[in-house]
Amino acid sequence: MDHSPDDLMDIPLSPAERRLLRGGIGGWGGPARCTEEMAVALGFRTERDLLDEGHRLIEALDAAAPMTRLDWTRLLLATEVCFASNVVGSGLDWRSTVGLTDEESILLLRAVQRRISGQVATIGTRPPHGR
Repeated sequence: MDHSPDDLMDIPLSPAERRLLRGGIGGWGGPARCTEEMAVALGFRTERDLLDEGHRLIEALDAAAPMTRLDWTRLLLATEVCFASNVVGSGLDWRSTVGLTDEESILLLRAVQRRISGQVATIGTRPPHGR
């Protein structure tokens, strides 16, 4: 069954999981160092779009509002890169900017990944394998 990137999904999250995702998307406004190419790789049109959409996604997280499959995908991917990468993301500064240890963060990230698994939208400029 094909799912549209515009399908709304309501994914219940704990306060700590929301904090993780808020830090992951919010980090792109600093200390993460975004480029146009990275923003596009994360599923946004431009770096400016990532920052603008990031504010909207944080508001949706705080309101526990349903988001589209594409929103959840971009939110998760932006968090994964922001948390792990010290080249473009928060990396070693993650704990001081988000307030979660690496150990806490990876456990929370894995919980969110499991919850969203199979629900994410395809992003990128190339068609998925097998199509």
